Amino acid sequence: MSVESSRTRLQQSIKVLMLKWDKANAYWDDKVSRDFKETVLDPLEPKIRVTMEAMEEMSGLLQRLKRECE
Repeated sequence: MSVESSRTRLQQSIKVLMLKWDKANAYWDDKVSRDFKETVLDPLEPKIRVTMEAMEEMSGLLQRLKRECE
């Protein structure tokens, strides 16, 4: 699996997670759900952003190495 396809898969998975969270949160809106969002979901956003940027950079580096080695 390429870095780019992994990045796309991660992007899609996060989108599905957030859609499912929105759906669950429509019925589950109490202190526990707010704590879950605060302690689990909210911290994911910056980590995912950094991961996606790193994967993009890695993909570019791998493409460059491939070109240079041909």
